[in-house]
Amino acid sequence: MHIKSIKMDKYYPDEEGFAALFVSVRLFLDDLYSAFSVCLRLVSSWEIALYLVNAATAAAFYMYYTVADGSYLSSKISFSLLSVAIIFPLTFQMNETFIRRDLALGYLADFKALICNITAGCCIWDFPNPITKESYGGRSNLPRDFYLDTRDICLAMCKELHLLLSLPVTTTGRFHVFAYHARKHRRMGEYAAEHASQVSCLTRLLMRQVEILKKHGMPSNEASRINQYVWILQARVEALFQIKQYRTPQSTRGSICVCYRGSLALISPGLVLGTCKTRFTKPTLDLLWPLRCCTRRSSWD
Repeated sequence: MHIKSIKMDKYYPDEEGFAALFVSVRLFLDDLYSAFSVCLRLVSSWEIALYLVNAATAAAFYMYYTVADGSYLSSKISFSLLSVAIIFPLTFQMNETFIRRDLALGYLADFKALICNITAGCCIWDFPNPITKESYGGRSNLPRDFYLDTRDICLAMCKELHLLLSLPVTTTGRFHVFAYHARKHRRMGEYAAEHASQVSCLTRLLMRQVEILKKHGMPSNEASRINQYVWILQARVEALFQIKQYRTPQSTRGSICVCYRGSLALISPGLVLGTCKTRFTKPTLDLLWPLRCCTRRSSWD
């Protein structure tokens, strides 16, 4: 048996002195440019533009706003409100997202390995021949289409997993509030149920392939091993789909969304009018009263 050798060019040339320094600087600049390019491509959306315009407008307004007597806006803010309402939930949610990402990558690796092992068990593993009573050659009695059927079933399983993971996410809050989005949520649920039913059908077909192997002489212990692979495969598909569909509870997501997008209204009651004579004075109602009404309790109460 000949195993083809793969020749690879050296990605990092064996340079010394200024040549090695030049290569290192070039790679650093390439990484920096790639990071900026990916960041701009991912954050280029109308929501980010809206947040930037909101932040710039609010900062300019509070920086340059003055009244007739020369009073200006100064801050009297308790940042514990920001930490509890925005920073802590946001960091917790990001941490959980990365944990689910690591789990999904592990389950996806398990899926690939299980598909390869099931295909090898059904198409390569040999077993005793019940007709000739020899310890090998049992595969010669299998049906002619057995190998093609096994290949098609495994490919269909990979395709169904891809379709399941490619479905739009319909678990956010708007799909539970608006009728139009609720109908779309129901349609996506029907599609997901159809794909899940197809996965169960393919699992049954794989187990039927194992029964054909047992019928033609494969020992029960080897057939049980393949059946166990099939069972773990189905569990991995279900786990991947649940990770995709899972979202932080709607109460947490709603509070984070409201606090984050309404942070200006939460912070504004902490802005008071300051003068050169007194550090803080009572705010004017015409400016801060509407903003103060947006919160249950302001910082000077």
